[in-house]
Amino acid sequence: RNWSHTVQDVTHFEIGGTHYVAVAGSEAPPGKTGGCGVFRWNPVTLGFELVQETADLRASSVLFFTVSNRDTFHYLAVSNFVGAEASFGNASSADSVNIYRWEAGEGQFVGHHSLLGPVVVGGVTYPAVYASKLSFVNQDGSFFLAAAVERDMTGNGVSHSRVYRWNFFGSITMANGVVAAGTGFELFQLIPSSTATDVEFVQVQGANLLLLANFKSTDGQMLNSTVQVLRYSQDAFNVITSGDGGMFATAQTISAVGASAVETLSIQGVGELLVVANRQSGPAYNQAVFDQESIVYIWNASGGAYAVHQVFGAGNWSTPRGEVDPRFTNAGRLATFCVPSCSTGQDGSTMSVAGLRGVTGVHAFSSEGETYLALA
Repeated sequence: RNWSHTVQDVTHFEIGGTHYVAVAGSEAPPGKTGGCGVFRWNPVTLGFELVQETADLRASSVLFFTVSNRDTFHYLAVSNFVGAEASFGNASSADSVNIYRWEAGEGQFVGHHSLLGPVVVGGVTYPAVYASKLSFVNQDGSFFLAAAVERDMTGNGVSHSRVYRWNFFGSITMANGVVAAGTGFELFQLIPSSTATDVEFVQVQGANLLLLANFKSTDGQMLNSTVQVLRYSQDAFNVITSGDGGMFATAQTISAVGASAVETLSIQGVGELLVVANRQSGPAYNQAVFDQESIVYIWNASGGAYAVHQVFGAGNWSTPRGEVDPRFTNAGRLATFCVPSCSTGQDGSTMSVAGLRGVTGVHAFSSEGETYLALA
C-alpha cells in the first residue's frame, strides 16, 4: 500500500523511548480503501518502517493518548468514514471509531472497544455517525474524547458531535482475549453541530474549553458557519449521566466562513491564541469563494471569550502565495481561479495568486525559541 496516496491525518508518539508514527488513510468509494498504519523508527536504517495495519477502513483521523489510574496504558483511536467493521469488544458495523490498547508483549495495538454507533438519549434515538477529527484531554483525572461529526449514517451533516468520558469500572474483553479492567469510553454529551471538521480541548487561564469547528451552518451554507466555544461546568446538570460530572456549555459562538480547522497556542507575553482556518463561502470554484480571511483570536479572561487579534488577508503577504500548477488544473477552472489575475512564477510555468486562497489546515510549532504558524 502506498500510504502517501490516501493520508488524511498523522500523529507522532513515543512508547518506551521508541518513536512511532500512525497514519490514517482514506480513498473515496466504491473501493473504501485506506486504513491506519503504525510505523516504528528504525535507528539503523534511519527511517520509519510499517509494523502494523489496524482493523480500519477509510480512516479520517488518528489520535494517541494515555490513560492512568492504578495502571498506565497507551491507546490509539482511529475514526473512519465507514463502519469500522471490527470484531472486538462491543464493536459493530455501525461503529466508526476503534480504540486500540498497546500491548507491550505483542509489540502492537490490540482492539479494545468501538464508538459512534446509534445511541438513545431521553427516549430519542440518534443514528450512528462518522467523525472527521478526534481530540483527547486529561481534565483533572477525568479522561474525555471528543469527536467532530461530519455526518450521520444517513448522510445528514446537521447532526450531533459527541463527547465521551472514560469509565474505569466494569471490564471488557479485547481482541486478543485479554479481559481489561474498565469499559472504556462512555457517552458523556451530545453537541448539536453541522458538518463539523475539527475539535480541540484546551485549558486557558483556569477555563476548560472545547472548541468545535462547523464547516456549514444548519441551513447548509458555508457562509454562515461557526466555531463553538464550550466551557466545562462542574455544576451543570448532565441528562446523559443523570447529573454526574457536569457538562460542556456554550460560552461563545464565533462566526466563520467554511471553518475547516482550529489550532490553539500560547505565546509568553502575548496570551492564549485561537486560529480559525476559513476555507470557502460556497461550492463554486472561483476566487470570490475561496479568498477568505483566516483569523487569530486572543482569549480575554475578564470577558471569558475570544476576541479578534489578527486577520490573515491578502495584505499580509509581500510576495505572491498559493501556487497553482496549470499542468494539473482544468484550464477553465484555472482562469476562473485566477480572477482578476495570476502572476507567472520564476520557473515560467507556475501561476501564483496574491494572498491565502482558502485555508484548510493550520499548525503551530516552535523552533529555537521562535513560534511559527503554518497555514495550508
